[in-house]
Amino acid sequence: MKKRYAMYYNTDGKPMTMLKWAKAFEKNRWQIRTVLWRGTIVVSTVWLGIDHSFGMGKPLIFESMVFCKLCDGLEADMERYSSKRSAQRHHSILVKKWRNPFQLMWHIINTHILHRQVY
Repeated sequence: MKKRYAMYYNTDGKPMTMLKWAKAFEKNRWQIRTVLWRGTIVVSTVWLGIDHSFGMGKPLIFESMVFCKLCDGLEADMERYSSKRSAQRHHSILVKKWRNPFQLMWHIINTHILHRQVY
């Protein structure tokens, strides 16, 4: 018999039911948010509580996203993690990466010039 796949996890990485997750998610908005370049870049790391590995490895229940106002507010970067500690550590790494003005310039060039979409 196959092992049953757990989909919902608390912030400590322990499996939980969907109902318990929903109540915890409503109360616990765990987030780290850093604003860079006078609001041009926002690095946000949050607890999702839903496993985004879909059973293919450790549960990925935290997510960091980088949003860029110069790119219509769309995501510029995204990573997922299996623990709060890893999420906190990698949030700092993303902040350091996006504080670099060359990273921002490269993203703008790559997004708006090299991969320009024509509608």
